[in-house]
This record gives sequence, structure tokens and C-alpha cells, in this order.
Amino acid sequence: MLRIECDDIFNNPSAELFADNLKSVTAAHPSLNSTSMERFPRTPEDADKLLKLSDLLRDAALTVKEEWAKEVFTESSANPNGKANGNHGHHGHKATARILPSRKLWDAERTIEAISGVLVELVSEPHQRIQQVLTQYMESRALFIAAERRIPDLLAEAGDEGLDIKTLGEKTNIEYRKLGTWLSQAFYSFNISSALELLP
Repeated sequence: MLRIECDDIFNNPSAELFADNLKSVTAAHPSLNSTSMERFPRTPEDADKLLKLSDLLRDAALTVKEEWAKEVFTESSANPNGKANGNHGHHGHKATARILPSRKLWDAERTIEAISGVLVELVSEPHQRIQQVLTQYMESRALFIAAERRIPDLLAEAGDEGLDIKTLGEKTNIEYRKLGTWLSQAFYSFNISSALELLP
């Protein structure tokens, strides 16, 4: 199995090359620059579509709320006669919700995901979407680094006191300024407000 270390990612020129290429693209195509990109007028059809999507989103959200209220995640205990609430066997019946969502919940979740994507495409400016797609490389690298160096586990072990970025850098053997840059990008991309707590 091919294994890529985090240090290889940091020291690999691919990350720097990506940043250089992004600068080159925006320099060669000024229309990608947010300061020069013109906005396009929206049509009444766009507004109507936005309202219809909001209605669909509310309906799907209500379905999710109802299905969440019905879910049972606890296991029933086995009865002395070897039956668990009408189910034969020595072990308790494992709640289905712990493994799979209901069909209604699954459909509602997929609907919300689809609507979210359409909403972003509908309300975002073209240059913003291009920049978002170009910077997705940073998101995937940050996620890989967090998993590779067990950053979630380290933060969980630290408890409520947490870890400052320098200590986290020592524990992960990553230069803390580099680590802070990548994690800040990840937290910003995933809308995690606690990113500010990691910055020195």
C-alpha cells in the first residue's frame, strides 16, 4: 500500500505549485479576480426558483425532524427466556437506526444535499464558485493531515482545556505555523468557528 507522510505533503512542491498555478491563472485571466469580475443580473425566474427551493428545503427539514424523533438507538435487553421483546435469541435486538436511516429519512437527507448544491450555484457569483473549486485542494489536504496525525484524537484526549497550536504541532511533529495554516483553511472551509482558538 502506498503511504504518503504528512511531511512529504508539506515539503512536496505540489502544494506550492498549486498556489503558484492559482496565482498564474488569476493573473492570466483577470475575470477570475473578485475585484474585477462583473456581476450578472438575476432574472425573475431565478428568484422564483430560489423560493421553490426554500419550500422544498423546509418540507425536507420537517421530514428529517419527524424521522429523528422516531429513531431508537438503544439495544433492548434480552429476557430470561432467551427472547428479546419478541425476537428470538440471546442477544438484545439492535436498533435499526444505529445502522441505517429510514427510507423517508434517507430520501429527505439526499433532497437536502441536492438542494444545498443548487442553492450555492444559484446565489453564488461565478468567480466565487471558481475560486471555491480551485481551493478545494487545500480542504482535502487538511483533512488528510488531520486524519494521518490523529488530530481529532489528540484534541479529544486534551478534554475541555484543549491544545494550543504550538503544543499540537509538537505532538504531531509538524511545524506549528504550517499546521496552523492548513487547519485554519480546513476549519474555515467546514465553518468551524473554533479555528480561532488554534491560532497563536
